[in-house]
Amino acid sequence: MEKIDEDIIIRFMHEQKEEVKDNGFSHKVMRHLPKQHRWVNWIFNILCTALCLYLFYLLNGVEILYNTLKEYTLSFAQNFMENVNPMTLAIALGILIIVGISKACYLED
Repeated sequence: MEKIDEDIIIRFMHEQKEEVKDNGFSHKVMRHLPKQHRWVNWIFNILCTALCLYLFYLLNGVEILYNTLKEYTLSFAQNFMENVNPMTLAIALGILIIVGISKACYLED
């Protein structure tokens, strides 16, 4: 179909658009829907959260999490220091200083 035909059809549909009267139908339908039991969801969520926290404590989750984060950061720092190029660090530091000074000068204006 051509663009002109599509425009004619769209214009025709907008001109012939007619609103259907509700006459309270939506309200009647909403009244007859089954009630939601939100309190059951709240109790289930609280019980699941309590169970997860208890298992986290029981299985030494804090210690495992601490050791994992410690090993990860030490490994990252060690790999970073072994593979770092001092010239790259100097260039990055210089760029950061220049950007910082230009930002500070811009704020003064």
